[in-house]
Amino acid sequence: MEEVNKKLSSKLKKIFKLSTLDEVDELKRSNERNRALISRFKIDFPERVASDHFLSFPVEIRTIERLQEYYQEEVKFLALYQGLFDAFSVYIALYPAYKLDASVEPITWDSFESREEFIDVCKDSLREKRLMHLFIPDLELMIFGTSALQNFVIFQSDQGKDILKAYIEKYGLFLIERSVA
Repeated sequence: MEEVNKKLSSKLKKIFKLSTLDEVDELKRSNERNRALISRFKIDFPERVASDHFLSFPVEIRTIERLQEYYQEEVKFLALYQGLFDAFSVYIALYPAYKLDASVEPITWDSFESREEFIDVCKDSLREKRLMHLFIPDLELMIFGTSALQNFVIFQSDQGKDILKAYIEKYGLFLIERSVA
């Protein structure tokens, strides 16, 4: 696994110019054009309207209907991840949710032989148990697990963005391009 991490770290440095979590945070905050959200909605809601549509697993869901709605939307994301796993080499870096003191540590990448194990890890991220970063070198992109069934994406090539967009739409989700300040 150490050799895999060296190889991936080298690719990550070449494509994204980063190697630590601090640098990942800087990249996510920068205002370059290749940023987007994978969302269950076609548009990016203003913050006050978004709270009405907020579906976050760790937040208390007060009705069975809201929980069912969460699961229905979660399935779309898991199908997307499964499709990407089946088609590309996907590497994942995991961090405890809301842990900020590990930010200077080098990024450590894992791969999975088992699709089921990979999906379990993705599900934990969607449910905000652990944060994840997915790196797909063939598409020159990273996907960051966030909250409320939205994932932040950074692209380094239009070709990678177009391929990911086709996958996203195939699973009933949307790619919302936006600047992130």
